[in-house]
Amino acid sequence: MKRTAAILLTIIAMCSWSCTQNHGHIGRLFGSWYLYDMTVDGDTPDDFDYAELFWSFQSDVIRVTERFPYHVAGKSYGTWTETESTLTLNFTHSDPSHPAGTHGYRPPEILGFNCTDPIVLTYLEKEKNTMTLEQRRADGKTYVYFLKRTH
Repeated sequence: MKRTAAILLTIIAMCSWSCTQNHGHIGRLFGSWYLYDMTVDGDTPDDFDYAELFWSFQSDVIRVTERFPYHVAGKSYGTWTETESTLTLNFTHSDPSHPAGTHGYRPPEILGFNCTDPIVLTYLEKEKNTMTLEQRRADGKTYVYFLKRTH
């Protein structure tokens, strides 16, 4: 009986020690965010109405998921860093089979991100469950992204 209790307590202790968080904090952005609206120079893009886009953050990795009809999803991966006023996304990564800006390293075209340089987004709003980001591109276009936490 004591042996069974000791084994049970050991298993419970091991389960309580396993953790996905570094030092108990995984950051404000951790989780999935839904891009519920976006504008380009103040107007919603014509092809945005079909888009279901989710930005997911964990550690320093961002995954952008685009859902299509019939349960099909496209996923692209990059990295991110954050300052008090900016969020920088980097989709310039590659692997031996896929050059930068291709395959799973290319974000959806509708977002207006380039894959040759990191994208610096400025926070217009940064709340616990919502955020608004702005990208001013070199070609003069201004993209604004409106996101809300999915949970």
